[in-house]
Amino acid sequence: MQDFLLLKFEAPMQSWGREAIDPSRPTGEFPRMSALAGLLANALGWTHRDAPRTTALQKRLRYAVREDRAPDRMWDFQTADLSTQSGWGRWGPTEPGGGSSGGTHIQRKEYLADAAYMVALGIDDAGAPSLGDIEDALRRPARPVFLGRRSCPPSSPILRARVSAASAYQALTTNLTGEVMDSESVRFWVDRRDDEGWSDAARSEVWDYRDFETNRFTRVREVISFRQPVPANA
Repeated sequence: MQDFLLLKFEAPMQSWGREAIDPSRPTGEFPRMSALAGLLANALGWTHRDAPRTTALQKRLRYAVREDRAPDRMWDFQTADLSTQSGWGRWGPTEPGGGSSGGTHIQRKEYLADAAYMVALGIDDAGAPSLGDIEDALRRPARPVFLGRRSCPPSSPILRARVSAASAYQALTTNLTGEVMDSESVRFWVDRRDDEGWSDAARSEVWDYRDFETNRFTRVREVISFRQPVPANA
């Protein structure tokens, strides 16, 4: 048995970025590994200068996702002249013209509207930070946390419970009552390492391990997705 934190990701909009090579920024279907590591680093109070620690934490994470409410996908067309506007960058507050090239910047960003996910989060070893450190940080975050992008703050407290289970997937099946919005079935995403032999599951490679020092994705992991009926008492 292992301890897991149950985290509720619910907001008007979420965006769990995928790899992108042009001004279009798509979102993945579920919370991604690198985004989850970044969220935890924010809660712990780490900065961009702590990138090696964030990368090391990412390697220790083990989690599964349950979709409690399916999203509506939407695209937002954005323009900004960053040479004349202040804002908040990776290194903190920025002044107008603070290193940004002139002219209008154009992007199309995809969001998941009105989605709700439950995440079972575990740590693979006894290093630092511990699961207890992360639990304390999520209860009292050192900095605001976001669901993928800074424009996506959560609409309710993220930390819900701490449970013991044989796997991240099993942790999610112990807390269905009152959470799942689909009356017939619920969708899961599970790391291949926790495969319990789901014969009808879809298997895909997800490019979501990031080197936070270079700000680049570095490798893929295999993810299993499937749907299961919701128990009658859920």
